Amino acid sequence: MCRVLFEFHGRPIYAYWFFYALGMFCAGALGLYLAHRRTRELWKVWILCLTMILFAFIFGRINAFCLRWTFSGFFDLREGGQVSFGGIIGALFVMIVLAQSLRMPMEDVLDISACAIPLAQGVQRIGCFCHGCCYGPISNSILSVRFPKYTDANGQVIGTPCFIHHLNLGLLEPSDVHSLPVFPIQIVAAVGCLFISGICLWMLKRNKLKGRLLWLYFVLYGAFRFVIQWFRPNYDGNNAVSGWNSGHTMSMAMLLIGMFFLILSDRDKLLSFSQGCQKIKGRFL
Repeated sequence: MCRVLFEFHGRPIYAYWFFYALGMFCAGALGLYLAHRRTRELWKVWILCLTMILFAFIFGRINAFCLRWTFSGFFDLREGGQVSFGGIIGALFVMIVLAQSLRMPMEDVLDISACAIPLAQGVQRIGCFCHGCCYGPISNSILSVRFPKYTDANGQVIGTPCFIHHLNLGLLEPSDVHSLPVFPIQIVAAVGCLFISGICLWMLKRNKLKGRLLWLYFVLYGAFRFVIQWFRPNYDGNNAVSGWNSGHTMSMAMLLIGMFFLILSDRDKLLSFSQGCQKIKGRFL
């Protein structure tokens, strides 16, 4: 892992934000590619992509600092500080409003977003690994990694998040230079998100679940995130190692919302289900 990837004209390029921007670029490029054959008004797609990227950043940043109950360092981009759930909410909010305003086909917009959003998340998780956040539980397996200690010019410990967390729990001494070995759950999250993107892309290519792929993404990511959340630190402010936290709540809400709209949008199944209920009711009443 490497906090600073390289320097550009004497300025450090932080790994977290590099992969965050790369993820957004990949998602935007995929969105433009998939929309190319569906509309001739690509300028609308450009506007939609750029606006979604902006709002995903703003809402993700707000969500992160709301969990900390402080906005100190909100504009300091030297560190991490994004929450994927906030970014998803911001991106989808502006997507629905702007797509309606631009009179874009909502089914296509929803389906393309279902492929692009998890692609961005998968790439961005590499940045989490480099930065040392969103790490896994303490483990002595062969796959475990240690995250280094970073200090500022005054010698104050400023990172990595994994090292600071272990230090606050009393598991390390200030003189230590690395965290305890932890499982790199960020890589698992990256692979999982890319796999979800691949599933949605496969469904889109075969014209399956047309207009409902976004809700499939909600179900898949909500379930996946709920599981891996048990292997991530608790960011709710109490320094707990595990246990139910806001990540579980948001992923469960995402899963239930996806299931609700996935079923609700299938009119044929709803109709057959309603007819079946009427037949059962007629037999007993």
